[in-house]
Amino acid sequence: MEILILTNPSGGIVTRVRVIELGKVERTVLRNKVLIRARNDLDFEKNDPTGLIVLNEKGERVAKVLDVIGNIESPYVLAMPLVESQVSGKVYLEVIEKPQRARRSRRK
Repeated sequence: MEILILTNPSGGIVTRVRVIELGKVERTVLRNKVLIRARNDLDFEKNDPTGLIVLNEKGERVAKVLDVIGNIESPYVLAMPLVESQVSGKVYLEVIEKPQRARRSRRK
């Protein structure tokens, strides 16, 4: 797992991005959708990846997660390609962490 910190050029918002290994591309299905065999140790009930971006080994954004299908022992992820070229090999999930808000102290 890798954590990247992205900053706004104006010095404003700081965004933290986690990159998690998702699995390996199996094949193309349903008119150019990508079927990815996901790792079975990821908890998809707790962290729903629907709508998240899929990265290739070079860190390029190549697809967007549409759905998780299959059972817990062998989950598959259905993704829509964002690039014209063929998506293959190991892929990773880009998880953007929400910035923590400053807590206000209670008034007495």
